[in-house]
Amino acid sequence: NYDALFNPENYSWQDKGIINLLNEFNILGVKQCLPLLMAGLKKFKENEFKKLLIAIINFTFRYSTICNKHNNVLETKYSDTALQIRSETINNVTEAMKVLKSIYPSDIEFTKSFSGKSADGKLARYILAKIDEANAQYPSEKPNYKTCNLEHILPQKPDDEWQKYFKEKKISDDDIGEATHNLGNLTLLDVDINSKAQNISFKKKRDQYYKNSVLWINEPIKSVKEWNDKTIQARQIVLADLANKIWKVDF
Repeated sequence: NYDALFNPENYSWQDKGIINLLNEFNILGVKQCLPLLMAGLKKFKENEFKKLLIAIINFTFRYSTICNKHNNVLETKYSDTALQIRSETINNVTEAMKVLKSIYPSDIEFTKSFSGKSADGKLARYILAKIDEANAQYPSEKPNYKTCNLEHILPQKPDDEWQKYFKEKKISDDDIGEATHNLGNLTLLDVDINSKAQNISFKKKRDQYYKNSVLWINEPIKSVKEWNDKTIQARQIVLADLANKIWKVDF
């Protein structure tokens, strides 16, 4: 059971959606909730376990990934809930999640924390893909997010055009350094962009690459005239509001 949580492809889950959810869980890289998931896997039917998994992913994302709250209280609540599931004092997800309600980050707290969040790699790709998938209405099948490039709109190594732009707008190196890895500066790109092109000016990237993207998450970028620390922060606030609706637990 423990191995099935970390290597879901090796097991015959009747609901294949559980495999995707467990992959999401593993991206978050948390272990405090393992006693609870182990108890749910042992005592709940597969469909109820799936509901528990969704709730725990959403709770973990809010509490640990974004709000970065202390784990000591959380570990105690997870452990107590796991014991109650095993003793069958708790028999469903609704009862299990009520134990966590008192420490659940509010929408205001979550939005504030998300608005200053930076990320990279698998976590950034996961967040952006979930936001795109939740808001897009693709005419046929959804894009393969695994083949999309994780793109820094403001590049990590700005070229001379970028440097000239920063100087004209009196944008400091500190502002640039802080903004580069913020989620508001990241997107997914479904059109090919080579390593040299990643560093070109925003307007060139917008017209040559972003405007050819079919991803919903890139639509607002197509009409942006300039890209700077203020633009990045504004986009991050928009993403925060969208994320608040996606990673949510209904108690």
